[in-house]
Amino acid sequence: MLIGGLASANKAITRFEIEPDERAAARDDVKRGNRIGIVGGAIGATFTVTGAVLIGLGLRKRGVRLAPTADATSAGMMWFGRF
Repeated sequence: MLIGGLASANKAITRFEIEPDERAAARDDVKRGNRIGIVGGAIGATFTVTGAVLIGLGLRKRGVRLAPTADATSAGMMWFGRF
């Protein structure tokens, strides 16, 4: 949703600049695209936080842990646990 909304707004901005007769419609499309982008970003952030909390709660109960890792060429997270 985020990328779709921002792409829609960008297309409307181009139309606004090229076609003066359609500026009112293009302005509405820019606003709509921006709203879609903002809502998409908020939903994505909400799901990211919810997922992180659920993973954190699940890891604490099972004796599994995450640890940060980094070296000269990469960085990430390591997941330790037992079956």
